[in-house]
Amino acid sequence: MPPEVCNNFPYEYKADVWAMGVIIYELIALKKPFESANIRSLFEKIKNVPLDPLPDHTSPDLQLVVKMILNKDKDKRPTIFEVAKIPCINKKIEQFIEENDCKEEVMTFFEYEPEIKQDANTNKKKSSQYEIPNYVLEQLEDWADIMSQNIPKKDFPNGWFAKHLRCTQGSDIF
Repeated sequence: MPPEVCNNFPYEYKADVWAMGVIIYELIALKKPFESANIRSLFEKIKNVPLDPLPDHTSPDLQLVVKMILNKDKDKRPTIFEVAKIPCINKKIEQFIEENDCKEEVMTFFEYEPEIKQDANTNKKKSSQYEIPNYVLEQLEDWADIMSQNIPKKDFPNGWFAKHLRCTQGSDIF
């Protein structure tokens, strides 16, 4: 049950995205994201307690997707169509379409119209294959945190990324 329903707001389509996130979380972590002995306590946890981190072996992309779809603020939680536009998810959709030769069926679901681009060489318009516009990430800080946790700073002591990490942590100014 999503936080907004726990707060007595009406059930709407983004609640289904939350439900999908709960299932994905359980499949990855092999535990429920929120557990309690009684319903009142469970509602409080859903509304106020942050999620436990996913296991270390979880890819950064998947960590970000789960964090996005289990956002407690329904206005910041993506719709199912926005989830489909997240690059790692979109890549899997494209792979599924190609493997199963089902472009028309899948793209009809998304009410998809191919984006028309100009071919630089022939100056003719061409339709890109399966292109769904990239999802605009509102939570870039979350993505940066997840990514920085998975890159050992000691492996890049003199590189620009390590310098950036040191600067963001306040340990290196220039």
